[in-house]
Amino acid sequence: MPDPFLFIVGIIAIATVLLFPLRLWQRRRKRYGSDESGGESPDDG
Repeated sequence: MPDPFLFIVGIIAIATVLLFPLRLWQRRRKRYGSDESGGESPDDG
């Protein structure tokens, strides 16, 4: 059995690598979606 600390660090590292493309996709989708729905912008004032 590996050291619990290394096991937890490994799980976090794998999760980070697997979820990074998903975060990029969500960020890109959110940016485009806010343009379509008239999202808030500082110069709407």
